[in-house]
Amino acid sequence: MTLQELSHKRKSVSDLIRFIGNSSGHIDGTGIKTPNYSVLLGSGASITSGIRSGQNLIEIWKKEVFQESGKDSDMTLEEFFSLNNAPDWYEESNPYSALFENRYDLQRHRRIFVEHEVSGKTPSIGYAYLVKLIEQGFFNTVFTTNFDDLLNEAFYRFSKNRPIVCAHDSSISGISVTSTRPKIIKLHGDYLFDDIKTTLRETESLEMNMKMKFQEFAKDFGLIVVGYAGNDRSIMDILTYLLQHEDYFKNGIYWCIRKGEKSISTELKKLLWRDRVFFVEIDGFDELFAEINHNLNQGALPIDDAFLSRAHQENIIKELTENNRLNLGNAYLAEDCKKLKDHFEDNFANDFFEYIRKQKADQSKNNVNRRARKRLHFPKLSAEEQKELNDLVSEAYGLRHPIPVLQKLKAKNVFELDDSRFKLELLELEADLQKEMKDDDVKRYFNELIRLDSSNERYYEIAANRSSNPIQSLGYLSLACERFNNDYYIINSYISVLLDFWEDRIKQEDFQSDAKTIEDNINRSLQLFPYIDNMAFSYRVRYIQLVYDDNRAKLQAELDSICQDVVDKYKLHPQTLYILRLSKSKFLSESLIKKSLEFYLSADNESFIEKIYIELIHWYNSHNEFNKVLETFELFENEYLYSDNYKFLKGKLLMDQEYFDDALDIFKTLPNNPKANEQVMTILAYQNKNEQLTEFYDKLGNKDEYKEHYYGLTNNHEELVSLYQDRFATTSPTKSEVVSYAFSLLKTEDYNSVLSLLKPYYDNPQLTDGAIMVNYQWARLKCERSATNKIKEKIKEKIKEKIFDNKYIEYSDFEKLGAACIIGDKNEIVSYLSKIIKVTPVDKYVVKGWPVLEPYLTDSKVQRILESSVKRCGANHDVGKTV
Repeated sequence: MTLQELSHKRKSVSDLIRFIGNSSGHIDGTGIKTPNYSVLLGSGASITSGIRSGQNLIEIWKKEVFQESGKDSDMTLEEFFSLNNAPDWYEESNPYSALFENRYDLQRHRRIFVEHEVSGKTPSIGYAYLVKLIEQGFFNTVFTTNFDDLLNEAFYRFSKNRPIVCAHDSSISGISVTSTRPKIIKLHGDYLFDDIKTTLRETESLEMNMKMKFQEFAKDFGLIVVGYAGNDRSIMDILTYLLQHEDYFKNGIYWCIRKGEKSISTELKKLLWRDRVFFVEIDGFDELFAEINHNLNQGALPIDDAFLSRAHQENIIKELTENNRLNLGNAYLAEDCKKLKDHFEDNFANDFFEYIRKQKADQSKNNVNRRARKRLHFPKLSAEEQKELNDLVSEAYGLRHPIPVLQKLKAKNVFELDDSRFKLELLELEADLQKEMKDDDVKRYFNELIRLDSSNERYYEIAANRSSNPIQSLGYLSLACERFNNDYYIINSYISVLLDFWEDRIKQEDFQSDAKTIEDNINRSLQLFPYIDNMAFSYRVRYIQLVYDDNRAKLQAELDSICQDVVDKYKLHPQTLYILRLSKSKFLSESLIKKSLEFYLSADNESFIEKIYIELIHWYNSHNEFNKVLETFELFENEYLYSDNYKFLKGKLLMDQEYFDDALDIFKTLPNNPKANEQVMTILAYQNKNEQLTEFYDKLGNKDEYKEHYYGLTNNHEELVSLYQDRFATTSPTKSEVVSYAFSLLKTEDYNSVLSLLKPYYDNPQLTDGAIMVNYQWARLKCERSATNKIKEKIKEKIKEKIFDNKYIEYSDFEKLGAACIIGDKNEIVSYLSKIIKVTPVDKYVVKGWPVLEPYLTDSKVQRILESSVKRCGANHDVGKTV
């Protein structure tokens, strides 16, 4: 059926743009328009994203069926599929679904086909325009028959807005027509699930809830259809039904059809004859939304000017503008592609420099209620100074040539320049380009930066972060607290570093005064910002655990008091759940976490939803219900994209349960996360892939940061001993470093050095812990090999008294396992080993290397417990999606 017969139903793109822009009001006075139209997308919208259209697949499948029939020598393909000759299963009115079911008769096979079809595809520029138009309120709801995730992905690539995505009939009823949040409604499901609708039978009817919701939207909005041929009886039936009533589609239905289309389906022709239905001839999906954006958004670029990272921006712009499927003969697309490239190249230096300054000011933490900065007393940069600075920034970060820029700055001798804004900017750039700094260099640069601009709090924070000496780090933060004593964020930074410092140096001589400093600062922070979002609440938990670690009764009473307080005031808040978990509180329960989740799901608060899911995952993991952990991963990931923090947690928990390959897949997607890199190395070591481990280590850009970890994994304890000796020649060791040093000495069988190192800690009840006691007594036993049984029994009695008979301190199962090894109680060894491995199977790879366990490794029960049990997740546990 040709369009010529329907010429009276033709509307132009200009007409359509005028109708879309004819908005009657605003949402909540925000200046964002109330939309008149929803959008319905079909497979034609995804062609330039690299996904084959339904028509393209129909042609391919027809050829396959025709060739397999054996009749290709008797008739043509068209004759084979004619009304008289077509197979019984073929349906001319819906060839896609009929052919799809014929080629892939099982639902599972159809899902896998669709998954392969959409895998690795990225949204074209048309999706970027559509997202931009949704941001500005011209549209709010997009229905789609597509299984791909391109529109949702486009929001995450090009916008700060996060849409509601509904792919299930059961969840559609919860979507409100009046909600201002963008909505993506998948009429036929999502390729991630086996219940996608692809066959004739499945596409003949919409589920009841989906049908009712479609009807609800039709009452308030018109509909613009793009890339959809109208072959699904379910959708055409509901459109036909609603058009019989004047209350629906009052703004009309505008069906976009590609120019040059020779015919349309009978069903679509019938629909176009109805009142309030028109067709619009377009060049394509990208071209249409480019023109709409040009006219309604005043030619705004389809992605924000806000700078991402250079690599990220470069990749996105290349994907959008160098797409060989894109029609650059279209004036709007050609103009915008040129603008995007020009914007990236010409304005990079300015954008990046402003981005750097803004990011450093925020330091990735919540800056609510941060104090306003004082205006610098220096005059602005001259034009020449600004150009020189921009050129340096562009060369260093844009062209990725930091070393030549650093050399230029050093040659300029910035420290000797007269005090000015230019000197300040150059000095900050020079400091930033030096990836490794000795503490004296940190002092030299940041003391000068602080002198030039003492009101810039980030200089104190960066200096603290870049100082390897904790005393120097604390000094900068202490100074910051004095100068910005009404800034709870700065105070919290100081508290955090103090707690980290003292957790490894517990109860030394000056602990009492520092404990008071921590407590005073916690109180000050909560006085300034007395809300649950303040991290000082969780710092108070850590502080109590630190101070009362040797008094179980007092510790429990103090923690119960805090937990009762936060539960009374903020029962469902995710930070409350975190504090309860940190405290191991009796108030925490699965039902409380689920109640919190239900509350914030109804409130549509995505930032909290991930946090609560994380708490639910921790709950199941701590109760040894790992199947529920896996189910919760899948439940969350099917509905949301997620953060790198979530990815790391998932990788760590999978690794803990010996899902090594799955964990490895995740950690390798986090190359800028040092902890993730360490986990990659650890897994490769546990898998005995030593060559891959060394290759991975050698490719790390900052190998020295991983040297200690690498030596430990490769059992190179001679190098570790040397490393510790060099380190402790200039700095005092933390307690964890003392334990690590002692372990390496034990592995090299230098028992006398172990005793010398650990004795001051062992003799001081305020300094010792279970690991120190076990290692010390093991070294004594090894030194006393020829001693009488009486002496050996005395050593064993001592460890029993300190570890097992202690009424005040609850030692861990690891410490008790070590003590049992010294005592020689095989039943206790097997018991504690079983407990440890049951909770965290990966710990078997840790304890295998313990010198104290070595004599028992030949025991059959011990060997059975320590056997590897590597697992692999099912296909549904995808690890590829990110925020």
